[in-house]
Amino acid sequence: MEYSAVQDRAFTKDVDQYQHHRRENAQLFEYLKKFPLMPESLDISYVDLWDFHSFNLHKIQYCVEPTLSIFAYLLVPKNLKSRVPGILALHDHNDEYKAGKSETIGLVQNPEYTKLEAVLPDPNHITPKSHSQFAYAKNLCERGFVVLAPDFIGFEEYRDVSDYYDEPGFIRGFEEMLSSKYLLYGSCLMAKHLHDLYVAVSVLTSVKQVEPEKIGVIGHSLGGEMASILAAFDNRIKAGAVSCGFVSYEAFEKSGRMETAEAIIPNFRADKHDFNFFLNMIPPTPFLLTHDARDSAHLSTEVKKNLKIFEHNRGHAFPETARERAYEFLATHL
Repeated sequence: MEYSAVQDRAFTKDVDQYQHHRRENAQLFEYLKKFPLMPESLDISYVDLWDFHSFNLHKIQYCVEPTLSIFAYLLVPKNLKSRVPGILALHDHNDEYKAGKSETIGLVQNPEYTKLEAVLPDPNHITPKSHSQFAYAKNLCERGFVVLAPDFIGFEEYRDVSDYYDEPGFIRGFEEMLSSKYLLYGSCLMAKHLHDLYVAVSVLTSVKQVEPEKIGVIGHSLGGEMASILAAFDNRIKAGAVSCGFVSYEAFEKSGRMETAEAIIPNFRADKHDFNFFLNMIPPTPFLLTHDARDSAHLSTEVKKNLKIFEHNRGHAFPETARERAYEFLATHL
């Protein structure tokens, strides 16, 4: 199975394949254009199981498109007596392509920038101190939530193995190649990410231990960005809490730096939109933004008024004070 074989898979403009999309936010589709096809079945295959003291860690497999399946981690608290809320936990970017879903459980090593990589599940694994802040899937499961942690395409197990794209000079090459292909076929990487997350919500709601009317989402950086857009897209998301969950297009254009591939949306900037476009679509869903205080300059007055904001002075991070606020927010609203 080649994840990069975009040209061999079909696309559609029929947004009604997403039965739970928020129809009041139809303007989203003007920019994302085409989407992958929904899978014919949402059946889950349970591939492996590990005992993690207070929860069971399942490796599962499910289809995201008719001919494309992926792996994810499902964390289920032990000794549940009734259904509980479900959380979708989304990993960050940081050019760490050999880690993805595993980071949200703390299953990573080699924390030097771009060197981070996933390790096999082990309840005794010691998470590098610098990355324990991103183990929010594990933290939330320990607090009683069922948590689903998938990879974004291009990361960990959702990437094609290639010596070419593992070369330091091509660190972003695989992701950018994917982005180029989606653009060539009238779509974009953002549409693919959003499609996969919609399917992930469907999978999470089908888990027998989950209360399907109580689904939340959490993420940092890329994960926070996509969690924000998912909350604007999917009416099944009942609450969200994100860290550094928006990107300032204006700031990156002025900086001369390269933005990550999922942020490339045709005509979006030509129509003078910034990330507030997505954030303004989230209400009335309860949603918490946590970020460095300096980032608030990029938020509109309307966003600051309608979403909950928690600021810190720790830069592009998810410090303990922000994590605790996020966990409490999700518990309160779910």
